[in-house]
Order: sequence, then structure tokens, then C-alpha cells
Amino acid sequence: MAAMLASTLDPHPPSAQRLLAMETSTDTLSLALGSAAVSMPLWAFDGPGGQQASATLLPAVRQGLTQLDWPLNSLSAIVVGRGPGSFTGLRTACSVAQGLAYGSPTKQHPEGLPVLPVDTLLAVAEEARAQRAAQGHVVRWVATVLDARMDELYVALYEHHGGVWHERSPARLCAPQDVAVWALTHVVLDSDAWAQGQWLWTGNVWAEDSPYAPRLRALLGVRCTALPTAAALLRVASATLALGQAVRPHDVLPLYVRDKVALTTAEREAGQRLQNPSVGASREQWPLRWASMQEADLDTVVELEKRAHSHPWTRQHFADSLHSGYPAWLLWAQEPQHSEPSLLGYWVAMPGVDEAHLLNITVAPQHQRQGWGRFMLEALCVWARQHAAQRVWLEVRDSNHAARITYERSGFVAVGVRKGYYPAGRTAREDGIVMNRPLNAEA
Repeated sequence: MAAMLASTLDPHPPSAQRLLAMETSTDTLSLALGSAAVSMPLWAFDGPGGQQASATLLPAVRQGLTQLDWPLNSLSAIVVGRGPGSFTGLRTACSVAQGLAYGSPTKQHPEGLPVLPVDTLLAVAEEARAQRAAQGHVVRWVATVLDARMDELYVALYEHHGGVWHERSPARLCAPQDVAVWALTHVVLDSDAWAQGQWLWTGNVWAEDSPYAPRLRALLGVRCTALPTAAALLRVASATLALGQAVRPHDVLPLYVRDKVALTTAEREAGQRLQNPSVGASREQWPLRWASMQEADLDTVVELEKRAHSHPWTRQHFADSLHSGYPAWLLWAQEPQHSEPSLLGYWVAMPGVDEAHLLNITVAPQHQRQGWGRFMLEALCVWARQHAAQRVWLEVRDSNHAARITYERSGFVAVGVRKGYYPAGRTAREDGIVMNRPLNAEA
């Protein structure tokens, strides 16, 4: 066990919030006392977590308050890591936070001190961001992956923008083999972040001796091992308190996610295609990568378009879409039998006010009827939600029954008909079925 007092810092900065942070969701107990006016804790403590935390947590808190000469009721708030994580640790931290808060009523807070519950996976993301920042790197997207035991992982996705964290995919359980699918269907399609190294994987599963390492090798991006710390909670708290996210003591509860399913049916079906059936028993995973479509890609795109459609788009169709600034994304796969990545598919959409319109979605012929169409539709809908769309629209040929079934299984509903919308020969025309999928009620 170790306690640290930052003696060079003023424990009484003027007009500063005084915060106590407690993190007990892993095998380590982490405590800190600090202020929103300084960038590092004024006092910190690390010790064994789990069942031992219940015996050491309160004495350590009293020690820190005494060293800083802070009465308990002088605190502005108590910050607690709420999980997911160790059941015993989370119950201990939440119970102690409630007890301390109830025991310190003030004129401003007669029901007790406010408590700020912070997701453990967000604390990990902040700890990793701080590590990378100290090395001169900027981080925008962080995917946190923690060992949940029982051959499961906790995962969550966050964006750091404008000095504030934004949750993009909430904490949930995920099987190791499904992490790539989860990431590809919940990540914001941001090619600049990938190119500039601003996409980061973090957590405690990346070491070479980790039992999960072989199943996570296919994940692309920078990796940084990190655990949740009380210091990270303090850094997060200064912004989240300003947003009014603190709660009354009796509302403090641990976050359990054992009842949350990580993947939708479409994601799970697509995940089955992350394994190459041609390699037999080894079943190696394919590394996948999204990339925004560029003019340099058009030769490859047009070649696939011609193989996949009886009435394909021309090169000019794609060029016009790019020049108009429409989102257009390519899904690349590194198949084991190929030395270079192959283009698995792509989609092009047109953004509108509160909606998006799918213009083209294509899967390479050799990979059709394997779930990739629904996989890319999920990625499109994730993109649309993240750009404030409430609905996605599309048209499909009346005769294209396979595509209509795929759209229906992905949540699209037929709402109308466009007469003679598609060419069907030199002089004939074919109706287009108009379909849409509402997004406003989706998580």
C-alpha cells in the first residue's frame, strides 16, 4: 500500500472544488483527493482491492483528509467509479460513498454531499488518453476493453472532443471473438483519426501474455495498457460536474452489465464471417478496416461494381458523389490467402436534414449471402445516428427479393413505390420499392 502527498501543491487553492475520488472496480484500490483547479491529485493512495478494500478504504480516506486538513463536509462532491467490474469492490465503493455523503450534510446540500458516479471504462479511457498526451500524442477515439472473466470482456467506446468525453457505445459484455464486429459497427467512421493515430485501444487485455491476445490480433490501431485510477476520475469529474451529472447519495448504484447483449443479430451473423472457412480448423480472423472512399480508389470500386450489378453505377456516379461530399466508405479485408487487402464492399449515402439516404451498397460477389450486407447496413445506421439522422431511406428494385429480405431483416420497412424508377433494359423500366428505418428509438 502506498500513499502520496503532493507537498508542492497548495491544498487550499482559492475558489477550488474539493473532490474525493474512489475507484475499486479492479484488483487495485485507488483513492485521490484533488481540485478542479490543479491537474494532478493533491493526495493519492493505492492498495489491494477486492475484499481487502473494505478494510482499508475508510482509514485511507481519513488519512488523506487529515494530511490536507480538509474536513469531510468541506468536500464539494464525492466521485466514485461505478463499474462495471468487481462485484465486491463496486458494492464497497458505492456503500462508502453513500455513507460519507449522508454523514456530511451542508446548507447547500442538506441531504448530503452530491456524488458523481463515473463509468469505470471511461476512467480507463481517460487514463490512457493522459498517458498518450504525456508522450505528445492527441487521442480522439478510445475503445476500452477490460477482462470481465468467464471468457468475456467489458467494452465501451468514447470520443474525446472539445476537452469533454462523449459516450458513443455504452459499457457492455462482449465475447473476445466479437470485439472486432462490435468495434466496426459502433466506431464513428473517421478516417483522419485512424490516419493520425487518434484511435486507441486500451484496457488490460493487450499484453502478450494475456489469454485474449491471440483472439485480438486482428484489431487495428494503437494499443495502450491502462487501468482505472482515482486520478482519472478527478480529471473526468471537473467537466461532468459542470454538466450537472452528480446525484443524491441514495441514487448511487453500481453499474452491472451482465444482462446486456453485446451484439445485435446482424452483428453476430457478420461476426461469423470474420473467420475464414477455407483455413479449416485454424479459423484465423480476418483483420478488417473501414476507409473513406477516395478518387484513387475508383478503379477498384468500379471494377467490383461491374461484377456485382446488372445495371452498375458508372465511374462518374462515384466521382460526383465524392465531389458532393457524400459519405462513402470502403470495407477492406485482409484474407489469409491474399498478400494485399481485398475490397469486401462499400456504401454511399446522401445526408439530409434529420435523415440519410442510402444510394449504393455493394458486397463483392464472392462474399454475398454471408451476412456482410447487414453488417454494412449496421455501420451505415451507426454513422447516421452519430450525424443526428432520425431515419435512413433507400430504394430497391421490385424484383430484387434477396436485397429486400436483407433490408427487412435489418429493420427497414416498405413505405411506397417509385414507378419506373430503375432501368430494366434498353427501353423497359422497373419500379423501385421505397423503404426506411427509423433510428430515433435505437440505442
